[in-house]
Amino acid sequence: MFGSRSLFSVLVAGVAVAFGCQTLEVGDPETIPIDQDASTDALTQLALDPDEAIADQAITQLRALGPAGLLSLLDAYPETLASLREGTRSEAGERLRRAIDVVSGQRDGHASGLYWYTDLARAMAAARALGRPVVSLRLLGRLDEEYSCANSRFFRLVLYADERVASFLRENVVLHWSSERPAPRITIDMGDGRELVRTITGNSAHYVMASRLGANGRVVDVVPGLSDPNSFVRDLREAIRHLGDEIPALTQWHRVNAAPLSGSGPDIASAMRVTTGKMIVEMPLAAAMMRQGNQGNRAPAPTAGRASFSLSAGSRALLRVKLGRPATAEELRALERSTTRDTALSTRLHREIHGIMSRSPNASFESLNARIYEDVFLTPRSDAWLGLRGGDMIDALDAIAE
Repeated sequence: MFGSRSLFSVLVAGVAVAFGCQTLEVGDPETIPIDQDASTDALTQLALDPDEAIADQAITQLRALGPAGLLSLLDAYPETLASLREGTRSEAGERLRRAIDVVSGQRDGHASGLYWYTDLARAMAAARALGRPVVSLRLLGRLDEEYSCANSRFFRLVLYADERVASFLRENVVLHWSSERPAPRITIDMGDGRELVRTITGNSAHYVMASRLGANGRVVDVVPGLSDPNSFVRDLREAIRHLGDEIPALTQWHRVNAAPLSGSGPDIASAMRVTTGKMIVEMPLAAAMMRQGNQGNRAPAPTAGRASFSLSAGSRALLRVKLGRPATAEELRALERSTTRDTALSTRLHREIHGIMSRSPNASFESLNARIYEDVFLTPRSDAWLGLRGGDMIDALDAIAE
């Protein structure tokens, strides 16, 4: 293991001289350097250096290499990675986990092995080169942070950690994510030194976008919310099948699958009801904070219903990492059941989106995204407080700056 700042400087300088490329700066994570040979092995070693300053520079360089940099990092530590994926915690494992999170652009990237672009133009260029579409995740917060919105956290746990889903994404699409707005959080001081931090609302969607010339950036379909792995892959396959459709055919497909909008918001309770699993996580905090006594605003019991799928081995291992222990059978069943119910609700929302797209087949990503967050997710961008402040609510506190 290399471990000195001087050695790192020599390595990077040597790469720049030998391959004629400029030294990359931290904060420019998706500029692709020329060198992908000798320096990569050294960078993968430096990425786990105990000195975080050294590790951060190496990690940034690996991120700059794109998917190849992530693959090199995953391949460099097979035993540590296997232990981490099995849910075993260790100091080396945590350093590797931290490095993978940054290089992949995804929190818990060790469980998925997926590379995410955060620049749509670069994602489109990579997709064109590979002849693939882009699947762009829109979320509240950041995918590479622990406290992104609940939808995206369950994507990481239930979908991306599932090898069937990860393999499909890795082999068929180029991945990109962007943030709609920060994910609002509630911090509860328990009074004994402990704090409970949770996000309070926010939905996410996967946009399937054509990358070919002539249709660059055209949104073909939008898959909202959380579904079980089989349903998620099925919906993406169906969208990809329509990538080559001309506008009339694409419009007809959306029309056939459309349903009218059924939202009742916008307010925080309505927005949370959009997705069952999110309600189970978020509504208890919202109810405590807002003192909502309406029975209709309460989350459905997580034990109701029957699961239509079983959580994958990869998802169970990631859950063990998150919990610090193996999940109980009851916890697994509850998660599987809530995901099954999420799937049913997401299917309904998907049909509403088909209706929107059948009427606006040429809508840009930004205009379509604004419509979905306003009319489907019930969290319009115009509401800076995401339903957390009622327009006529008096709280007897000093005014909050808008």
